[in-house]
Amino acid sequence: MREGDWLVVRLSGPYTLEWFLGVIADIGKTMRAAPAAALLVDALGMFGAIEDLDRYRFAMATVEQQITAPIAFLGKEPILDPGRFGESVARNRGVNVRAVHQRSGSTGLVAGADGRLTRELTPVARLQRMTPARGIIQFQHATF
Repeated sequence: MREGDWLVVRLSGPYTLEWFLGVIADIGKTMRAAPAAALLVDALGMFGAIEDLDRYRFAMATVEQQITAPIAFLGKEPILDPGRFGESVARNRGVNVRAVHQRSGSTGLVAGADGRLTRELTPVARLQRMTPARGIIQFQHATF
C-alpha cells in the first residue's frame, strides 16, 4: 500500500526461501515501475525459521533488485535475526536498510532530511501514521 511517499508491504504466512525471494523481486519491480521515497516491509505476520545462508540470499537479492529507497524491515524473532546478519550484509553493499521489532518503547525509524533512515526512540507505528493509506500490496503465502 502507498502511505504518502512510502510503499508499505505486509507479509504473512509461513516462510519459504522461494516465496520470499519472489517477494523481493516483486518489490523491486514495483519500485522501478512507481518509485517510492521509502519502503516499509511489515513481516509481523510471517513465521518460521530462517537460516543464515537464506538471510545472505535476501540481502543479495535486495542488492540485485537495485532498491535504492530506504528500507525499514519490521519483524519479530525468528524472522528478524537478533544479530541482524542480513541487515549487515545488505548495508555493507550499499542498501539503506534497518531492521526493527515492535514492542513497547521499541526503536523506530524515520527518514532524515538526507533521505537516510535513522533510529530514534519512538513507536514504530510513527512510520505508519506519517500519511494516509492510498492502496494496498499484500503478499500472503498460499495454503492448500
